[in-house]
Amino acid sequence: MVKRPLLSLMLCNLRICLVVWALLLPSTESRVHALPQEDNAIHIPDGTEVRLLVQASIYGKTAKPNDPVPLQVLHDVKVGDLVLIAKKAPAIATVAEIQQPRHMMRAGTMFLKVDHVTLVTGQTQKLRGSTGAKGSPVDVSCSPNDSFCMGAIVFALPFLPLVHGHEAILRKGTVFTAVLDGEAILDRADVIAHQPAAPQKKEDPASVTFYSSPNGPGGSRVACGRVNLGRVFRGQNFTIRLPAGNYWFSLSDLSDKKNVISLDVEPGEEYYLSVSFVPYGTSAGGRNHLWLMEHDIGEVESSETTPLDPHKVLDIASANAEELKANPSAKNKK
Repeated sequence: MVKRPLLSLMLCNLRICLVVWALLLPSTESRVHALPQEDNAIHIPDGTEVRLLVQASIYGKTAKPNDPVPLQVLHDVKVGDLVLIAKKAPAIATVAEIQQPRHMMRAGTMFLKVDHVTLVTGQTQKLRGSTGAKGSPVDVSCSPNDSFCMGAIVFALPFLPLVHGHEAILRKGTVFTAVLDGEAILDRADVIAHQPAAPQKKEDPASVTFYSSPNGPGGSRVACGRVNLGRVFRGQNFTIRLPAGNYWFSLSDLSDKKNVISLDVEPGEEYYLSVSFVPYGTSAGGRNHLWLMEHDIGEVESSETTPLDPHKVLDIASANAEELKANPSAKNKK
């Protein structure tokens, strides 16, 4: 039988040993301090879609495999009210494959592979996805009534197999979708600390930019209401400034009355309208068309064009305000 004083001494020694052993153990908290606690973690699931915008035109003749391609995020990616991937955040793709134009009028091709995107906290996250471009076909069509053109084609037929197709060009402003490659886990406090600043209220007149891309159609005269503003040419742009209100924009030198864009212009905002060629039918026919572009797409595409001579654009201050806001499709109604 163990005496009570001896038993008490043994229990005391045991407690001391346990305390010392616990102090010598590595701390579990220190091993995982870099990971957010589950209650404070925000998860972005694998496969979350991210819309991306190409920021520079890539030409098949000069691009090389593994060349980096700058991208930007087109829309915020959110969980609740928190932005996890901010609009205009940078992303990167690389040129994965290039096929140069070949004989028999075969066009060149190019493929890009997306690499990563920058999250709101500044860390990067892998993406998976791809996009590409193919050169336009060689046009050897002729009008049936154009005897000269038909004769030239007959004469050139033996040489057509030697003709190369066109190079692949991935145009600045191209939009495509990639997805997160794996789950991203962010610390809630870090995300909150890096939220984008709230947009400030704008009071200045709005700007409206009209443009035609370098591969777009020839000159088209643009109108605001019943007022002709100017003619936008291939690879050029011009900008007007308007007070807030509702306006109607159209191509005044065309008979397509359905191609009229109604736009509620807000103070200080920026708007972009693009003129492009829309083919129709089975022939080479078509018409120019006016499009209201999403802001970031229009901003990037128009940056590849040059400003028109200001003297060739109407001074808005000299225009009649009622005529500027008139609906052109209603001008013949009584």
